[in-house]
Amino acid sequence: MKQRYEVAGMMEWHPVFHAGRTRVRVSFTGGHLCGGGMTPAVFETSDPVVQAVIERSEAFRSGRIRRAWSRSDDAKDSGGNAWHRPVAEAPRCAEAVVRKAVKDPGVSETVEFDSLDKAQDFLQFKKHVPTSRILDIDSCIREAAMLGITLKIKVRK
Repeated sequence: MKQRYEVAGMMEWHPVFHAGRTRVRVSFTGGHLCGGGMTPAVFETSDPVVQAVIERSEAFRSGRIRRAWSRSDDAKDSGGNAWHRPVAEAPRCAEAVVRKAVKDPGVSETVEFDSLDKAQDFLQFKKHVPTSRILDIDSCIREAAMLGITLKIKVRK
């Protein structure tokens, strides 16, 4: 069965997954960001080995990669036009991932940045926080606090 996977917040991503001695390279493409919303980068495969490698990866378990909406061609009640999301999947929203990432709310690390852009990059690419949740300084500080991180951003005047 063909599976479709998506990576939110990225236009392209070419990760390499390790399975024993073998390396599997997949290409997530077709994503774009615009003022009206976001289309995630996707990868589609019918190879059960590649599907297993993706679903056992850390990126899938953490929620960075998730199964995309897929078309069910065997749905008889709607003439083959039913859209569904698979039952077993990684967390659907960043909040579930964020809550899992908080180890001890009393302990926090402090990270300093020279600009808002660098802080946003850190949260987006290192901590997998969606771009839409870190648009300004206050939201960056709030999201970092949810991760147990004290964020310090130097504002130039």
